[in-house]
Amino acid sequence: MGSGKAFGYKLKEYSLVEKDFQELLEETSAIVGGSYALSAYIEDHLCKAFECNDLDIFIEKDESNAIKKIMNYLIANKYQRRYPLNFEQYYNSDNIEKVLEYCLEDKKIQIIVLNTTFKEHQKTFDLDCCKAYWCNYKKRVIIGEDVLNMKTIINLKYLNDNTLSRCNKYIKRGFSIYFNKRDISEALKLAYYLNLDISQLKSFLKNFK
Repeated sequence: MGSGKAFGYKLKEYSLVEKDFQELLEETSAIVGGSYALSAYIEDHLCKAFECNDLDIFIEKDESNAIKKIMNYLIANKYQRRYPLNFEQYYNSDNIEKVLEYCLEDKKIQIIVLNTTFKEHQKTFDLDCCKAYWCNYKKRVIIGEDVLNMKTIINLKYLNDNTLSRCNKYIKRGFSIYFNKRDISEALKLAYYLNLDISQLKSFLKNFK
């Protein structure tokens, strides 16, 4: 496990103060998941990582006080709510109740309200590397060594309408994507170019068994 320093100093790019943000996470039991946590984890270990302009804050179930506290915190830091947001464009999951989006210049922060636990929601991710998370200094992100080799696994069971675009994004970020111990990155780039739908993608991947 790295020092966790990257998670803190990268917050400056979002015009946020590390100490205040950490206190917010602890007070609301919120979890930062996805590309921000992953990028910080990689930077902690490898000294450099891919750029990301979005930060996802997960709240387990509808804790209205937590939502209000996070919203007020973002507003106090000059973030503005963006309307409307069709979160199905970004997320395809029955575990998500709603998404609130706030922006400041080119930075985007999303409050993602779950109707289950984050741990359960994690199980439905299509790429293993996206399971990165951060709660606080006592519960840092812990990911397998393959991520530090810029490798990840695609999960056939949880493919969705956004899987190919997500795969393409992470390939551009330097990841190799594996299925059944085979690097299928080039094949996924072709599938993205061909704009395969979910059923076609599943059939496509089964050829790699």
